Amino acid sequence: MQRCCLMVLAAMLSLVVVGGYQLYCWLYPQPVTCTLDLVRPQKFKVDVTEFFAPRVSAAVQLVLSLRNRNMLRSMLLEQCKLVAYEASTGLKLGSVQQGSLVLAPFSTTQATVTLSGLASSLPGEEQRRLAVEFLGQKALLLTIVATASSRLPFKGSKSTQLATNSSRRVDLSTHTKEPFFQRAPQPVPDEPAPSEAAPADVP
Repeated sequence: MQRCCLMVLAAMLSLVVVGGYQLYCWLYPQPVTCTLDLVRPQKFKVDVTEFFAPRVSAAVQLVLSLRNRNMLRSMLLEQCKLVAYEASTGLKLGSVQQGSLVLAPFSTTQATVTLSGLASSLPGEEQRRLAVEFLGQKALLLTIVATASSRLPFKGSKSTQLATNSSRRVDLSTHTKEPFFQRAPQPVPDEPAPSEAAPADVP
């Protein structure tokens, strides 16, 4: 009889602990996590139209893992902003974001975004340095910072941000065989023909 009572008491205590934890999670849901799974190179070219001022033209595809760890609550991912930095210098190379998405309770979803114009906004001297380094290493060494903003999917709920860092080496060996290109020259507009002078009035 005493052993039976102890077992019942232990079961009730376990239910109270689990119920209390679930109540806490209901009142204070965990934010959505946005982590980087994979980086796929899409394009890497060097514009040598101006020979002494080459410009990098690159794009990568980012595969994300979006996770809602709440067992009883759906969550709204407002956005996940991803910023790419050069790993060695911390130089910002570009950014992109994943839009809003509702995640079911205790679920994980994959999303893919494309970061175009990588390093295109940098000054000319940085573009030249990056072009030389990328061609020499045939790889990009990137640090990706993903900042997810999420909340409960109803009006007036409080938004929470959560950031994660990931470092990736992106192999460009298949994209650097013919990396150089030149832009087509802009067509010169035709000059308008000179208008014929109007004949002078004869008095």
